[in-house]
This record gives sequence, structure tokens and C-alpha cells, in this order.
Amino acid sequence: MFEPTDADRLLIQARLAVAADRIQDARAALERVIALEPVNPMALTLLAELAVGRRDNAEALRHLSQVLAVEPNFAPALFQSARALWSAGRHTEALEASRKAQSIQPGNLEYRVQRAQLAAWMGYRAEARAMLDPLRDDAELTTAQQAHVASMLGEVAIIEGRSDEATRWLEQALRLDPTLVVTRMQLGLDQLRQGAFTPGWANYAARESVRHYYPDGPPRLPGAVWTGQALSGRSIVVIDDQGHGDSIHFFRFLPRLQALGASQVTLVTFPGLERLYRQAAPALTVCSALPAGTSADFHCNSTAMLRWLGVGLDTLPAGKPYLFPPAAPRLRPPRRRGPQVGLAWSGDPAHTRDHLRSIPAELFLGALAAVPGLTFHSLQRDVRPADRPALQRRRRISRAVEAAEDFADTASLIAGMDLVVSVDTSVAHLAAAMGKPVWLVLHAVSDWRWLTDREDSPWYPTMRLFRLRGDEWGDGDLGWRPLLARVAAALRLVR
Repeated sequence: MFEPTDADRLLIQARLAVAADRIQDARAALERVIALEPVNPMALTLLAELAVGRRDNAEALRHLSQVLAVEPNFAPALFQSARALWSAGRHTEALEASRKAQSIQPGNLEYRVQRAQLAAWMGYRAEARAMLDPLRDDAELTTAQQAHVASMLGEVAIIEGRSDEATRWLEQALRLDPTLVVTRMQLGLDQLRQGAFTPGWANYAARESVRHYYPDGPPRLPGAVWTGQALSGRSIVVIDDQGHGDSIHFFRFLPRLQALGASQVTLVTFPGLERLYRQAAPALTVCSALPAGTSADFHCNSTAMLRWLGVGLDTLPAGKPYLFPPAAPRLRPPRRRGPQVGLAWSGDPAHTRDHLRSIPAELFLGALAAVPGLTFHSLQRDVRPADRPALQRRRRISRAVEAAEDFADTASLIAGMDLVVSVDTSVAHLAAAMGKPVWLVLHAVSDWRWLTDREDSPWYPTMRLFRLRGDEWGDGDLGWRPLLARVAAALRLVR
């Protein structure tokens, strides 16, 4: 008769602790397993899963490499490897790991859905469909499994640009399982993308319950959560909960809190934005960390602020510049002949869909910086190691931005530009918020705020959108070349 070992008992304890969201207890149990059996495949795989949950991809991959070195076909480790590799930006390797896990256990629904998801985000449409189509009418699936499949069919429809179909699948998934917070967030994004802001904001709020975005739980802030209560004579703390570009995008709405009578509005933002914001709105209190003992009547995150202010396409403020360079700039761009064009080609590599936003410098600069008659300036403060050779070979591109200490310095350089050409990153938001002409280079699968099928933006009147078409990418080819060729053709007309 089988007698469970101490390691088996501890693994059971760890799984139960994970199910109960007692992550520290789970980790402690798993570490005890490793003390007993240093290369226990399941314990190492579960430790990797916990590491992915707190965004420590390096630790996750260390654990998984130990497993796969001794058991290269251990499907759970391959599944977690795909998650960690994708999060680390190693998308091709992630898809290969997912394919292998699913081929080893073809009947595993979770592995099948993961493969469909990663294949779809890499443009392998036929592969994604081959994984999902047999599951559409599978009567043996439980209700929870049907919901999981419907949710993924919705996600694939979003990737393929079929928002109406995506909405139907996502709503079906939520009818089957209302607890799917990621699905509800996806539905919100899809509704925002279609301009349906009221339901979109409400559903997108599910983001605050997704552990991936808040691995340590939501930040603790003073006062009650603001959900639209009267602000007259009250104080409120707003915290930036997404990236630098989101912060710049949403900053324009903070004065509305003051217009509603708030006695004090405090913004907790990124250090690099403090100086820029303080000079733009001196009536606000701007900091990167709340001083100890700070009190307030209410708090909310900057994304939720738009919901409770009722922001929609018909309630946007007039498109006037709302951010400005310092009166006494520390940096100035070198001035040469011809129109001055600023370039930015990549954003935060930790972004989940960075490969559908950032463009390798070799492609971006090779297509655009060769256009004659223009003077080009890099607005890429942080240059990735893989991009540096392409930039260094083009010595005529000014790189003054690399001396920038914060976004106020970057604003000083942007002030000297006649045009900014950028991917969807903070530089584009900053230049547009300053009222500069901006050409935004977008993949077919773009962020919600750029809506669909538009060449302009209601958020920024000086912005022109260049979009990749859905039929221009697929099967691992992200399609940047035809899009950049169109941008380069437009640049040749700049005088």
C-alpha cells in the first residue's frame, strides 16, 4: 500500500495554502520540501508559480531550469516556463514551451488555452483557432471550463480586431462564471476601445482585483475609497496605478477634483514626473511617496478617478496644452537645418504586450532616420542594449536626451521639436500634452484609448495615428515594415 512521504504531505499543504491565498504558508511548506528533496519537480514548479505571481521571473526560471534539466518533458514546468518567459519578454521561447507542454498533455484544457493565447498574441491565428475550435461545443466541459474557453475566444477576437464578437464571448464567459476578474477587465477594455465608457470603466475596475497587477495587494492609503462622493471642503489622495504614459494622460483631470470643491488634492506619482507636474499645477500637492502620518478624507487611483468623474468622449476637456517645459531648462536640443523631428521607439519592456508596441531600433531608425532634409533627435532616454548599436551607427541623431534626469528635462527637448514620431509610450503622451504635433505608430492590436479605425485622437488634437492593418501581420511576423514604410513616406512630405 502507498504511504505518502513527508514531502507528499507538505506538497498537499502547499496546494491547500495557495488555494486559500496563504502564499507565505505555501512558500514555507515548499521550502521544507526542497530541504528534504532538493530537486523535487513539483515543489520547484510550484515555487516558480509563486515567483511568477510576484513578477520575479528570474527566480521562476531558475527553479524551472532545475526541473527541466532532469525532467525535460515535465509538462507543469513547461507550462510555468511559458508564463515566466512571456512575462520576461522572451515571447518566442514562451510559445515554444507552451507548445511542448500541450503536446505532452493534449487533453489538458489549461495547457491548450495557454497555447491558444500565446499563439494568438504572436499572430499565429490558425494555431490559436486549432486549439480552441474543438472546445466550443464540447459537452464534457464543466461550466467553469466553458467559461474559460469563452473568455479566451473573446481575447482572440480582440487580437483579431473583432470587438463586437469579443464582447459577446466575454459576456458569455461572465454569465457562466461571474468571478472571472481578468475576463471582466478584458470586457471593460473592449468596451472602452469601442467608446462605451460608462460600462467600460465599471468593468475595467476589476483590474484592481487581479493579483498580477497588485502582487502585494492594493496600496494602503488614508481615508475612504472615493467613489464619486461630494468633495466640497474635503481632501483626496490620488495615486498613479499604471505607467508613466497613463499618468500623463490622466493628469489633465486632476483640476476637476479641485473644481468639485476639494480642499486639497494630493497626487502620488513617479519620481521622474514630480518636477514636471509641480510647475504645471502648483495648486496640487505632488509627491512620489506620502509622508508618514498623512491624512485625507478620500483616496482613489488615477484610473478609477476617470470613472467617478464620468469621463467619456463627450465630456473630454478642451484640447489645450496642459504640460510645459521648465522656464529655465537644463537641456536644449542641438539646432540644425531643417525640421526637427524627435523619435521614440520603445517603452517599458515589462509591459505584457511590449512586442506589439515597441519596435527594434534597427527597424525603426532604418526606416525613418534615413529620410533626407530632416534633423532627427532621439527622445529615447533609456536605450535597450539590443538597440544601442543601431543608434550608435547613426551619428547624426542627437542623443541629448540620455542626459535627462526626469520628464521635465525631456519636455525641454521636446519643446525644440517640430514633430515627434513615437510608439505608444510616455514620450508620445508628453509631447501631445504639450501641444506638439505627434505621429503615433500603432500596431493593429493597440491600446484601448486609441479606439478603432481612427487616424486622429479625441484625447490629443495634435496627434495623428498610423495604424498597422490586421492583414499585415501574422505567424510570428509582427508586421512593422509596411507600417514604417507608410510613416517614412509621410515624413518625406514634411517641410
